[in-house]
Amino acid sequence: MEIKKAVRRSLPLQLAFYGPSGSGKTMSALMFAAGLSPNGKVVVIDTERGRASLYSDNKKVLTALPQGFDVIEIDAPYHPKRYVEAIEMVEKNGYKVCIIDSGSDSWDGPGGCTDIAEQAKG
Repeated sequence: MEIKKAVRRSLPLQLAFYGPSGSGKTMSALMFAAGLSPNGKVVVIDTERGRASLYSDNKKVLTALPQGFDVIEIDAPYHPKRYVEAIEMVEKNGYKVCIIDSGSDSWDGPGGCTDIAEQAKG
């Protein structure tokens, strides 16, 4: 631990879209990602059983992302280490924009943080 002079630096944007099922979170995230991506290269870490791919032929998405987007599909168990592995894969492959759809499974999905905490009891 140290005390040092604060210096402004760039950090990656972290943003959450929140709303009930069907409210447009994935579509909004894809449109937002298109505006952030310098080369139109966007990847979705999809824990929603392939739901992000339902937008692969959406006219609005294809207008914003003419080359489409890529996906990494993660199934249970949703241990946080699996998210870290997926993010490392994203970085290794040169993506600058990544959507995680959804982060809730890492908390309350099978093998997520709630399960980890329950197993640690006793």
